[in-house]
Amino acid sequence: MRLGPAATAAIVASAVLAGCAQPAAPLPTEQRTLTVPGGWFLELNYEVEAGATMTWSWNATAVLDFDLHTHFDGQVQEPVRATTTGHEGAYTAERSGGHSLMWTNPDAEDVVVDLTVPVGAEPVLAPA
Repeated sequence: MRLGPAATAAIVASAVLAGCAQPAAPLPTEQRTLTVPGGWFLELNYEVEAGATMTWSWNATAVLDFDLHTHFDGQVQEPVRATTTGHEGAYTAERSGGHSLMWTNPDAEDVVVDLTVPVGAEPVLAPA
């Protein structure tokens, strides 16, 4: 049986599409309210697969230093950094491994943060 050009093209296109990875859905999120003590930082650490997308949004009662960072090849990478009272964004992991969201409170007063962040991280609090 001999296939015509249109049938051959359709079969090739189906085979190519079947082998294509579909973009990963954003990681599931949860809402939390946490406090960053004056002079301390709050960090949420995640193990993220390459291609997965982390999304977040947050609002604080005062200005915080915020970043999304990774630790690869013995160095810290900060693809997202802001100093503000609120931020929202999305980041698609280029590599599998640890990815962290961090808020640093440079002032003496405690700051309350309402967060929507990926599910599953235990908060880490430490002096800045």
